[in-house]
Amino acid sequence: MIGSRSPRTLRICVLAVLVALFASACLPSTPSSGRATPVRRVLLLGDSVTYGLFSTSPRVHEPLSAMLADRGVGLHVTGFPAENPIFTWPGHLSWSLRMRHEIETWNPDMVVIQTMLFTDADRPERVAAYRSAIAELMDLAKARGAHVYIVSHHGVPGTSWARERDVAQSLQASAASSRGISTIPLDWWMQRCEGGVIGDGVHLTGAGQRCHALAITFAVDQLRDTVG
Repeated sequence: MIGSRSPRTLRICVLAVLVALFASACLPSTPSSGRATPVRRVLLLGDSVTYGLFSTSPRVHEPLSAMLADRGVGLHVTGFPAENPIFTWPGHLSWSLRMRHEIETWNPDMVVIQTMLFTDADRPERVAAYRSAIAELMDLAKARGAHVYIVSHHGVPGTSWARERDVAQSLQASAASSRGISTIPLDWWMQRCEGGVIGDGVHLTGAGQRCHALAITFAVDQLRDTVG
């Protein structure tokens, strides 16, 4: 009975419960489905949260590459600031073409699709195009059995940006739900990342990028515990 246990035993039990709750909160609810092969290559497709704001804020490449290298895992990063599944800058390849190229030539074991804002959230025809494009990206990413993840993002200031984030995440979650795709809870990490965002409330500082890298690395570790 609980009442018969010593205070020290109770403290240990409470600590164990808190550790379990902490660990589960910072991880995807379950690893994404995919092939049963070791995780050796990770592909990150991202926007300015990944790349920084046109070189005025840090990027995630260096901290994430270092964390994964410690685990014997390689990293490729593609995408670009302000881009999303239906918009790329003139002269840039579409995200679907970049994804196809990475899957065919590098064959990653894990793919993370990080895209935060959808600026055409109030135009129904663009919403339909985004829904189709994000589904295509996910299918391309899974074509050779990679474990695919999306990202839940931190809160942003202003009703316009908040709506753009919410619509993007809703469309991504809808497409992911039937494809065995899990979500990396970056929002959980950023809530606990002191000084993690720059003045615009969206893009990440150096500290924020380290938290970003940790969020992805913990998901990699969770997946490696399952498939090696």
